[in-house]
Amino acid sequence: MSLENSYCVLRDKNMLPDSFVPFAMDLGGNYFCVGGKDEKIYWLSHEHSIEDEFDKAVTMISNGIKAFVSELVSEEDVEDYL
Repeated sequence: MSLENSYCVLRDKNMLPDSFVPFAMDLGGNYFCVGGKDEKIYWLSHEHSIEDEFDKAVTMISNGIKAFVSELVSEEDVEDYL
């Protein structure tokens, strides 16, 4: 599914907070989003409802896209972070 389609599905099912824009998906089907109001990067769990479990559904992971990109690690190095 494309990110455009994902955005539409998430919005239609009320699974995407207002002003959030998904830009990537992890291997588990969760989304990385930019907060439109604060431009921070959020991880959005598809397993929790933003209405009932907002704190479990949405996690702020970076202060912005530059910080997010600078914190990325290669797949080969990921084991060092686990």
